[in-house]
Amino acid sequence: MSWWFPLNGDSWTAEDAPNDAGEGGFDLHGEKRAPYRQLSHAGGWDPIQCHAFSGNSSRLFLGAQENLYVIDPAKGEAVDKVMDASERLFELASNPDGSYLAIGSFSRKLSYPEFGENRPHELCIWRMADKKIILGHQFRTFIDELAWSPNDGRWLAVALEPMGDGQFHSGKTEIALFRMGPGESH
Repeated sequence: MSWWFPLNGDSWTAEDAPNDAGEGGFDLHGEKRAPYRQLSHAGGWDPIQCHAFSGNSSRLFLGAQENLYVIDPAKGEAVDKVMDASERLFELASNPDGSYLAIGSFSRKLSYPEFGENRPHELCIWRMADKKIILGHQFRTFIDELAWSPNDGRWLAVALEPMGDGQFHSGKTEIALFRMGPGESH
């Protein structure tokens, strides 16, 4: 048995046999093997660590080490960038229209000597119009995932993973919810 998925006018199938990766997943196989569009975000070496689409799909945000790139997916071009946005970007989430971006990164305030390689993360909310951090929160944990509520942008969910003795993903993840928007108390 196969399932058919229409994506951008191409047809894709998920074969009825697992992909042998050991997680029970299935691979998608397109009739056309090439992607719709390829792009170069930096024009050179700058490996992507995280990515997020705006809710309206007009922007693709790429976190590459410490740099942030804004891509227009329709054109396949970088339309903006913030070099040295933070020391290391780990997670991104956009509000529905792409005007604000939540970024999980190494803490800029809690120092490397104090924590060593287990340096905690911070959450920053960037206003993309002027590329300014308008909100920030220091955690003494790792930020594992970010999700902005897709329809109204009222909520930001942050999955927090406790710091431990090399036991990342110990199953003790907690979720922090932040009410977002003008006039809201955070």
